[in-house]
Amino acid sequence: MKKIVLIIIVFFLISSFQKKELKKLLGIWTCFHKELKDGTTKSEDFDGNEFTLSCDGVSFKLSKGNNGIEYTHNSKFKYKITKDSILNLGNRKYIIEELTDSILVLRDYSADGLGIYVFRNKYRKTQ
Repeated sequence: MKKIVLIIIVFFLISSFQKKELKKLLGIWTCFHKELKDGTTKSEDFDGNEFTLSCDGVSFKLSKGNNGIEYTHNSKFKYKITKDSILNLGNRKYIIEELTDSILVLRDYSADGLGIYVFRNKYRKTQ
């Protein structure tokens, strides 16, 4: 009996934690910083010209009902957050590295690890 009660308590704690995290995600997020996984903010193009990574103009809104809109291309998508802090935005997956009421840090996720570049994007909540 004690085990059943303990399982029920743990289930409700996890459930309430996920609801709080989901509420933090709701709103409009605007990217202010982009870097590679190792923290590098500069890269080179195929011609060897150096440039600074940028996410200027990238913003999206996450609403109740798992609906989202990306403002740059005015495209709608569905989002989902999993128990292991993977955020699915449409067909893209990100690891949530940090989530507060005003900051969201997402890192590209690839289950097979075959991505050439793994970016970390930092967002501010604007609404």
